[in-house]
Amino acid sequence: MLKAIRSFIKSHKFLHSLKIQLLTVLLVLGAAVLFVMRGLMMSNIYERNLEAKTNELLSKVQSVANHMEAYDFMGDQTSESIRSELSLLVVLAEGRVMVTDSQYRIIYDSYSKNVGGFIDSEQVLRAMGGNEAASVDETGGYINVSVPIYYRQVDTIHPKGTVYVQASLQNLNNEMKKMKSRSLLIVFVTWIIYGGLSYVVAVLFSMPLNHLSKAIESVASFEDSDILPEGYYETEGIAKSFNAQRSRLKSLDDSRQEFVSNVSHELKTPLAAMKVLADSLITQGDAPIEMYRDFMTDIADEIDRENKIITDLLTLVHMDQGKEGLNLERVEVNGMIELINKRLTPIANESDVEIVFETTAENIYADIDEVKMTLAITNLIENAIKYNHREGTVRVFTNVEHQFLVIEVSDNGIGIPKESLPHIYERFYRVDKSHSKEIGGTGLGLPITRKIILLHRGSIKCESEKNKGTVFTVRIPANRGNQA
Repeated sequence: MLKAIRSFIKSHKFLHSLKIQLLTVLLVLGAAVLFVMRGLMMSNIYERNLEAKTNELLSKVQSVANHMEAYDFMGDQTSESIRSELSLLVVLAEGRVMVTDSQYRIIYDSYSKNVGGFIDSEQVLRAMGGNEAASVDETGGYINVSVPIYYRQVDTIHPKGTVYVQASLQNLNNEMKKMKSRSLLIVFVTWIIYGGLSYVVAVLFSMPLNHLSKAIESVASFEDSDILPEGYYETEGIAKSFNAQRSRLKSLDDSRQEFVSNVSHELKTPLAAMKVLADSLITQGDAPIEMYRDFMTDIADEIDRENKIITDLLTLVHMDQGKEGLNLERVEVNGMIELINKRLTPIANESDVEIVFETTAENIYADIDEVKMTLAITNLIENAIKYNHREGTVRVFTNVEHQFLVIEVSDNGIGIPKESLPHIYERFYRVDKSHSKEIGGTGLGLPITRKIILLHRGSIKCESEKNKGTVFTVRIPANRGNQA
């Protein structure tokens, strides 16, 4: 049934409106309630009228029975007064009236058919037992009433006969039919009025939603004002959620625009440098071979820098899109770091920087993606080398604390100003922009490192003081199997 209703609603687009659906539900429920109330009311009226007619008939029959007793109708049926009352009773009952003696023989029949015959009726039997009896035969359309006629002596009273009446229900049924027709008209008029009120309710109910929908449509850009929450608690909640989501989208859009601007700048810088070098070579046709070699070397360096920027950008994009999943495996961390230090030692030697590795245990194992974690730690150690002083020191320390792997990379270099610490994980952000070309790098190393640490459900913390050095502390779960 529910599937059929859903299918019907889907196939009729106008039913997709909340106002129409609410109005339909109210009209259907209203019609159902009105018809149920009408049925109950008609049934109650019928029962009351039937009871009133039965009581009236019993009272009249009892009066006739009393007069029969007074006039000894059972001994002498010639009394005109009693016969007149019986005739009036026939008119009142609009049916049949019979009088029986103590032997259940019919001594009077308004139909003049069975006089002298016998009657077998439950009501007559009960009346001969000294009780009034009444029943309704709705199939035949009659009220059956029987009242005893008493014979009184000095010490005894006993039934001497009965008055038995079959009263027709035709007039009562006809009245009920007329009343049902009138009640149906009343129900229809009431339903029309109720439908109008239901439409007003449906409009008032859907109005805040319509206002909210129009307000959302009117928001053409992030510069427009927020939607004012009004109406129901639910619509106010929707408006607040929309405003919050819009604020987040605005923040993302601002970040995207800034990112695009930074990317454009970073990619254009090497291209501009190559263009200048190439133009210089073109304009100097008789330049010596040494100049060509120097200029081509610079152009190759700029191409390498451009390629590294593009590679780092692709790495970040893939991580943001979730395409770079973790390939977790059990890795001996100290061996991994020793290999990183070995690869970076030549770079450190060029700047007279010493790399010192310390650990609290000979073997430390952790469930990590070795390739990505190698990239993250390499970025930290390489930055510690680049931003260090001559004859400086880079210290790498590993430890395990409460099922967490701790990797600490510290240096005694130039440090990071306090105001720059909140921005070091922003893409293309550089603390010292004036020397960024001499130092090298793309400004994407720390964002990539932080992303890798977060993918491992870890954390990274930076503490630094200008001209005294920097400490990066990485904490990641050593055993992912124990993590919720």
